[in-house]
Amino acid sequence: MALLKRIYHKFLQLAGLNIIPKPRWHSIQSGPAKGIKLFIAASQFHGWKQMIDGEFDHFWYEKLKSLEKRPRVLFDIGSHFGYHALALK
Repeated sequence: MALLKRIYHKFLQLAGLNIIPKPRWHSIQSGPAKGIKLFIAASQFHGWKQMIDGEFDHFWYEKLKSLEKRPRVLFDIGSHFGYHALALK
């Protein structure tokens, strides 16, 4: 069955049909979340590539650094998978 599934997906790929890529583990390369691993299909959304590169929402982290008094508690409300919560751990 697995072989048939691979042949089917290869056929769709060669036919130029959109196939949802499989997620895999990626280590964040830089920034406040450096070293954290995310299980995502990076090519699905350009923001995920930015997360892996450590550039996602960099302006937000720069603003936090510039505050005279840093907050002790932050809420990541509406988080997708908690990238900011993981970065601010």
